[in-house]
Amino acid sequence: MGEGVSGREPGGDPNGAPADAGGRSMNPRTRMQSLALVVLLVLGAGGILGGSTSAAPVVVPGPSATRTLVWSFDAPDDLFLENATLNDGMATLPWAAAGFAWARGPDFLTNGSADATVEAVEEGLVLAADERAYVESGGFDVPAPWTYENGTAGAVTASWNPTDRVARLAHDSPEVPTSPFDALDDAVSTWRGVSEVDLSVVVSNYSWQPIEGTGMMQAEIRLGSSPAFSIGPERKPTASPVDWSGFDTLLVWIRSPAAPDLEVSFNVTAFAGPAFVATTPIPLRPEWQRVLVDLDELGPARTALTQVTLLFTGRNTPEDVLTFYVDDLRLANAKRVDETARLSQVFGKTKWTTAAPGGATLGFDYRVLNASGADAVELSATLSDGGAWMAWALPSAPSSGTRFEREVGAFVAAPGTYSVFFDLHVAVATPSAVNVTALLDNVSLEIPDRRNGSFVSSTIDLGSLVSLASVAWEASLPPGTSARLEVRMGSTPVPDDGWVLAVGTTPGPLVVADSARFVRVRADLNTTNASVTPLLTTFRIEAERHPDRGAILTSTVSADADFLFWRRFEAVASTPEGTGVAYEIEDATGWRMATPGGNLSAVQGRTVRLRATLSTSDPLEAPAIDEVRVVYDYLGTPIRLRVWADGDLRAPVGGAIQFHATVLDAGNHTSPAWVVYWATDNPGGHVNVTGYFVAGEPGVWNVTASTPFLSERLRVTVTAVPFDVARLIVNPLVIAMAVLVGTGYLAYRYAGRRLFSVEDVFLVARDGRLILHNTRRMRADRDEDILAAMLTAISAFVRDISKEEDGHLRRFDFAGKTVLVERGKDVFVAAMYRGRVPRWSAKGLRAFLTDLESAHGAALATWTGSPEDLAGLKELTDRFVAHTKYRRMRNRAS
Repeated sequence: MGEGVSGREPGGDPNGAPADAGGRSMNPRTRMQSLALVVLLVLGAGGILGGSTSAAPVVVPGPSATRTLVWSFDAPDDLFLENATLNDGMATLPWAAAGFAWARGPDFLTNGSADATVEAVEEGLVLAADERAYVESGGFDVPAPWTYENGTAGAVTASWNPTDRVARLAHDSPEVPTSPFDALDDAVSTWRGVSEVDLSVVVSNYSWQPIEGTGMMQAEIRLGSSPAFSIGPERKPTASPVDWSGFDTLLVWIRSPAAPDLEVSFNVTAFAGPAFVATTPIPLRPEWQRVLVDLDELGPARTALTQVTLLFTGRNTPEDVLTFYVDDLRLANAKRVDETARLSQVFGKTKWTTAAPGGATLGFDYRVLNASGADAVELSATLSDGGAWMAWALPSAPSSGTRFEREVGAFVAAPGTYSVFFDLHVAVATPSAVNVTALLDNVSLEIPDRRNGSFVSSTIDLGSLVSLASVAWEASLPPGTSARLEVRMGSTPVPDDGWVLAVGTTPGPLVVADSARFVRVRADLNTTNASVTPLLTTFRIEAERHPDRGAILTSTVSADADFLFWRRFEAVASTPEGTGVAYEIEDATGWRMATPGGNLSAVQGRTVRLRATLSTSDPLEAPAIDEVRVVYDYLGTPIRLRVWADGDLRAPVGGAIQFHATVLDAGNHTSPAWVVYWATDNPGGHVNVTGYFVAGEPGVWNVTASTPFLSERLRVTVTAVPFDVARLIVNPLVIAMAVLVGTGYLAYRYAGRRLFSVEDVFLVARDGRLILHNTRRMRADRDEDILAAMLTAISAFVRDISKEEDGHLRRFDFAGKTVLVERGKDVFVAAMYRGRVPRWSAKGLRAFLTDLESAHGAALATWTGSPEDLAGLKELTDRFVAHTKYRRMRNRAS
């Protein structure tokens, strides 16, 4: 057996069947353009070409006419992620949140139980307080069971205000009647100025805006060099003595000047007989004011007072003249009040409570509405056990409202009878109006009696093993309180030695195990002050785990148009123990499994997409895909010509050698369009288009194979040897062989006629429309439009590149069959043969076309596409496909 290879890239095994050709030469570029047109027509007719797809995979050229589609996972573009994620260029299962949080009190008790001393509030867990109301009706919705006691004379009262629902302690009295002494409308008639060394006072009448009547006194004190003074108007000696024995109070209106830094006071002096008497100086303000002078300070002998002086005493003034105004002197007897009103309630206590701070708190709201005119006002609160007491003096100045609270835990720790009462004491010695009012509300005695307690959770199942990111708790811990949290966690439902304990006494994160599935929580709440409680607000576990399964689906992608077949699937992935990745590839028929390193030759079509299903049985581990690759073969550029022969390269004259040749690309792929032409320099010898060489003259000769796709030609040396007839005749073996050969030849001639058949015949218009297709096959499963498009395209490019020919493509191989083509005036006919086609088949096809045009030429020239225009055409084609050798119809012979 002989073999030779020619091309730009030697090496490699042959792959693919040899191609037959008609022996014509053509320009390689034109040939390739025509071939591309053929491929596009075929693919377009069959609906194989898809729309544009995503360029998500990177196309990497490979050796041996292969390309690799590479999917990496740096970005989610053109990927569909279902319960999957991309992380650091890897596709993997995501971490899913798996923790929980208790942020309300009911959340804790739903998942566990607490001591009776612990209760759940909306904000969290607290130590429960004794909510008993030891003081009843502290809000005074009703008057009982309070006791309201007025003062001894009833001037100071205790009462319940049903409108405002408060308790009221008050004294309210109007001004007493007064007796006019001197209206001072004509002051100079009764009063005079006086002079001293470096000091004097001038008295005059003044009528502008008096307090009462038509006028008032103006007293102008003129100062000398001394900034201090003590001088005032004096009652004239001509006036009668003053009798103030029937009164104890003098009321006088005075306006003091507003001099800077002036300190000034007022009092009354007189002589009771020879005795000088005086009242206590009363400070003055730089405005109008009513001054009450206690006349009892002048002594009991007040029936004939002389030299009564309205004395002004002052200092620290830079002024030379100070002007005082005085009006409306009146006499009165002051009213006298000095008593206490009380509001009280008695209550009982049956058990001991803590004496520690916060054990009990007495509280109430109070408000002083008025405290005007009284000489003394005292408001107090008292808590008593019948023998001892705790009392608090309350500010008596008017206020808008004050909350009062005091710690009384030690005082009320013992069981017994207690009372709480509020006193208002008012002292009055004045003729003026007096109004003192105090209100009380929301009286309470809180004995919370809080005691330490604990909360214990049930075993919390997180559903699977999780990775613990954070375990933390939050609490409010006022002074005197504390909390302790224990967290136990492990992988078994019942605690064992593998469980881990974490303890925290300060709110915040805890140091715990890396992973767990089951959790138990214990919280201890403590206080040293029964009035305050710790507040456990939150317990939180932040954990994560991988889902059991996830998937990644790529967009649909198509291989380039020069695609031949899918070769191999590859994947780079990390699969820790308990994890896995299953790959699938989808083609036109559906999904099929793909194994890394596995063969993909069964995948159909050039359009695919991939799916990777990631799974894990360990929630803490996940597979990770780094890269997925799909390799396919494509039809590359022809690079070499391979030639081989059946048997020895020696043949006797008239003997034959069968040569074969194929054109290959870098991947040993071939194409039916890559034709090979044969030639020989052997005189008298010849080689046909199939490479069948018949030896001529003896000698050493060349058989040459060439292709228009390569510039190289491949020559094979053959030897033709003379034929020895005498030896053949007398050789019995040769005689026997001759008999066998003769018999075989006769059998071959007979079989050549009978062991082939016309399978399909196509009648195609010059514009490519299929006019008629007839077949001998039981099921016409071949796509007629595809075959018609193929024939039209090939005929077109043959006409373009073979101007020296008649434009007819005589034969070619297609899908393992031989196709003969004959062109007529308006149509061409193509016949597809099975088996070895005899040489007379082309003549029969031409005869059939002649009969066809004779019978239907006019109709074919103007055919509109209607089958009715070509009646009888089917019967004529039936006759052609029904016979092995077609013979012309006698009545139509030309």
